[in-house]
Amino acid sequence: MAKAKLKPSGTQVWAVRYMINERMPAEQYNRDAKPLGWDWYENAHERLRHLCMESEWHMPDLAALMGVLSPRVSVDRNWQYLEHFLDTHELHPWVMPSVRAAAERLFPHLGKGHSLETLESLAGSRRAVKVWPFASNILYAGEDDRVTVDTWVHKFFGLPEKLRVTTRRAVQQGIQEESGCRGFSPPQLQAALWTVQRGRV
Repeated sequence: MAKAKLKPSGTQVWAVRYMINERMPAEQYNRDAKPLGWDWYENAHERLRHLCMESEWHMPDLAALMGVLSPRVSVDRNWQYLEHFLDTHELHPWVMPSVRAAAERLFPHLGKGHSLETLESLAGSRRAVKVWPFASNILYAGEDDRVTVDTWVHKFFGLPEKLRVTTRRAVQQGIQEESGCRGFSPPQLQAALWTVQRGRV
């Protein structure tokens, strides 16, 4: 019974899709007409792949660490934290205590050839709702089905910083449903929303 209550209503999902279409009309904002940064995860994947080649780290390990270090920082700072770790084998001194604790939960499981899914199972937290979808989106170059709901997505929909579970799932489901209509994967459409909200177009 509890699980049923956590499922978003059809109205909530419709409202998400309505807002996307209001702010980003499909005829103007689709894969063929205007890329809009939909390839952000593909580019991030390539950057991570190069870091892995240079450092000889396993790619799921670094994707997991990138995700774990991502809360409450800009993407540029996120890369800085990851590169600092690769250079020094220590966390950047600016990493927040809660993020530091999450990274330290992950560390014992790195370097063992685990998949990202196994790392999430071993070191994940139910409260880390952005971390693992973000890691997955980067690892799979935006070709997976998971949707990262971060601060910019909250702002796109005019939502508060903290969301009810059903609201977050409605956002994820709405993006998943709308993405197929435009020729995007769900993460690619999320990256496009992110780009529009940040005023990059």
